[in-house]
Amino acid sequence: MKFTFRAAERRAREREDSEKRFSWKKTRQALLSFWRWLADGLVYIWNWICHFAHAVTELQPTRGVLVAAVALILVLCAVCTMPSAFALMEKKQVTLKMEGQQIDLTTKAVTVAELLSNMGLSLSEGDVISPALSHVLQDGDVVALRAAKKVRVWADGRAVEVHMIAGSVRQALYLAGIELGEHDRVTPDLDEQVEAGQEIQVYRIQVRLETEEQGIPYQEVYVEESSLYEGETELSRQGSEGIRQLQIRVVLQDGVEVERSVVGESILEPAVDRIIYKGTKKKPTPTPKPTKKPSSTKKPSTSGGSSSGGSSSGGSRPSVTQGPKGNYSESEVRMAAQLAYLEGNGAGSDGYKAILNVLVNRCNSSKFGGSIEDEIFRSGQFTVARDRDSFLATEPDSKAKAAAEAVLNDGERLLPSSVLYFRSARLGKDWGSRTYYGTIGANSFFK
Repeated sequence: MKFTFRAAERRAREREDSEKRFSWKKTRQALLSFWRWLADGLVYIWNWICHFAHAVTELQPTRGVLVAAVALILVLCAVCTMPSAFALMEKKQVTLKMEGQQIDLTTKAVTVAELLSNMGLSLSEGDVISPALSHVLQDGDVVALRAAKKVRVWADGRAVEVHMIAGSVRQALYLAGIELGEHDRVTPDLDEQVEAGQEIQVYRIQVRLETEEQGIPYQEVYVEESSLYEGETELSRQGSEGIRQLQIRVVLQDGVEVERSVVGESILEPAVDRIIYKGTKKKPTPTPKPTKKPSSTKKPSTSGGSSSGGSSSGGSRPSVTQGPKGNYSESEVRMAAQLAYLEGNGAGSDGYKAILNVLVNRCNSSKFGGSIEDEIFRSGQFTVARDRDSFLATEPDSKAKAAAEAVLNDGERLLPSSVLYFRSARLGKDWGSRTYYGTIGANSFFK
């Protein structure tokens, strides 16, 4: 509502000065207002006259009687209403109240609407006035104005303005036509009373459940083994990760994720621990031996189509000769031990060394001639090295490690440099154009 008390008082004084002269317009308005008030009474008076005439004369009223009665009523009304009409044109003392303030006015306004117009006041949306605008003012009347509060409600990316005299945030949302969901949040609180110019924010909250799979790391378990020397270890079982499924509660505010929390968990596949044997056997004290010159290299016999040192063929232990010592890195020795462990199938020390001899022969051969790593991962050669990551993750046993150190860096040789191939002994001794040399451990070796 557009209103100030100072402007209203000034308007009232100006209006009072201008109304000092008699105004027929005011008189006409007063008479019309009074006649409207008297209209309902005319019907009642006519009914009373007809009833009285019928009761006294027991006759129905004739046209002449009707005309005479109406004329009499008009005369009486004119006589009776003139004082009231002039009374309406007289000045009246009226009190105007608004938001705890009040102003006393002297006015000739007939209705509340005319009073507001004379004072330059106008009502805005939602404003409340008492009594009504059509009320005929009487001396001593109190006119109360209550201005509506404008409140802005933000929801779903748009703003809605509502006008209300008083009430809570909950009522403002109702007037704005906004419904709340189960998880929606409002600021300020729903029961808080609104203030003029206040802004209310509605946050749309969505809650949903999601599932996510995660890996479960395996543990390394060491088991004491009396057949291994102290400091030696041997892999008994390779470990594998498990899988667990998480139930996750996701909270979205106006479409944007603001919270994520785990509310449940289930195991889909348990992890398998890696088992490693740890030696407990005491190492024997080495007995010093007299220094001897290295014996000359002897080539294993291949006569009779059987291995000169193959344990699977029933022959004697292969003869060990001394070759040139190498200077291989720790990583190369480990990769060689991994190859021997995976290809040897638990064949033992001689079986491991024979496989490593083939690896060293290939590195020194003009036909291959790569590094330890190149030859292990050469395409189409060693099947156990096709999956590089799995191969490098393998833990060789202590015998494979010792065999790799002996062949690569100590120069132990079981096979001549011409032996470049091997395969499982169960596949036989015939292998295309290659020449069978012998069987050691679980593998047959070829030139």
